[in-house]
Amino acid sequence: MPKKTLKNWLLQLGIASFALLIALQILFASLGIDYPPISRDMLGEGLSFGFFVILGVIIAPLFEEVAFRGFFTAQRWLRITSFIVLLVFVGLSFSYFSLALLLLYILSVYLNDRSGKKRINLLLVMNAVLFAGIHYTANDFITSLGVVSILAQFGMGLILLWITINFGLIKAMLFHAFYNGLLIIILFMALEYPSPEKHTVESEHLTLEYKEVPYTKSNKSSFTRKDTKDTLYVSNMRLNKASRLLLKTSALPEEEEPWVESVPFMKYDLKVYTNNKEEVHTYRKELYQLLKKEELIY
Repeated sequence: MPKKTLKNWLLQLGIASFALLIALQILFASLGIDYPPISRDMLGEGLSFGFFVILGVIIAPLFEEVAFRGFFTAQRWLRITSFIVLLVFVGLSFSYFSLALLLLYILSVYLNDRSGKKRINLLLVMNAVLFAGIHYTANDFITSLGVVSILAQFGMGLILLWITINFGLIKAMLFHAFYNGLLIIILFMALEYPSPEKHTVESEHLTLEYKEVPYTKSNKSSFTRKDTKDTLYVSNMRLNKASRLLLKTSALPEEEEPWVESVPFMKYDLKVYTNNKEEVHTYRKELYQLLKKEELIY
């Protein structure tokens, strides 16, 4: 006979969270609601794709499962290690919001112990809330993209708890790695087979021409400019790298919004030129608005 599983409501609520996520995406799309940027979990910012794959398929499943689900195993040493690794996670992603969630989680552990394990369901839910919330900030709970992303993390946290309780931590790690790997494959397919269409968009002083290029087309990227400096060319380059070259700066001033890629790791061929012989970086805010209008950045 198949093994009778425990705490099946975790699996059911996790699946329901993903169903709600899909419904919200359909609703936001029908209402024309844009996805504003979120504060955390920006995929690939400053990372190479190769390291991103290692991080998603090996490092994250290993350490996150120990940190968030290790407490629900029978081994005492693993329960202690779970708290230590969890403190490291909070330290690395520190915010008052993540600290507040951690304190609430510790309180739920205390209440569960004081009640003789009678409040285990509260502890399980708080664990999933902590897993979802630690990747973000409080402000992300009031944005459309934030809500969708947090629901995905919450649902996955519940499902991974169910797997840990019924099949062990190793199985949870393997499922976590499979889930992340599936998302990475979907992302890679989008990067490798982009739209071949060439786009042209204009503003008062600038014209931007661009097209997406396959991720593995070449390892070489280039940046060139005309002697008059009113025309800039970018070839086979990510926007987060191109921004420093296009804007003639190593870092954006604090008062300017960062360039957050809409599609992480996507590479582009770009041509930007002015209609009055001024240098392109003179109209940096205008360029930012053009890229945002085209939904290349948030």
